[in-house]
Amino acid sequence: EQQLYATALLKALVDESEIDFPIFIDSPLQKLDNLHSEKIITEFYPHVAKQVVLFPLIGKELSSEEYRLLMPNISKAYFIDNENQNSTFKEISLNELFQ
Repeated sequence: EQQLYATALLKALVDESEIDFPIFIDSPLQKLDNLHSEKIITEFYPHVAKQVVLFPLIGKELSSEEYRLLMPNISKAYFIDNENQNSTFKEISLNELFQ
């Protein structure tokens, strides 16, 4: 319920601000069941803003099936690689994310 409330609040803030800004979402589907996850992926993310950036833990907060639902709306995918206390962004092809 808290995750759905936070999502509704985010949508309201975007609508009321009338400012076109990117939305960054950490742990996007962590506490949602499959039915709510699918609705968020197909009905919320594509319409909440022109640019939505998700930061999921692959396999824990985003399954391969959920990723498949997101694919029509994804333009780029990046992997954050952390080595020796340094993080770098590595662009990967959309089909590589779950390999």
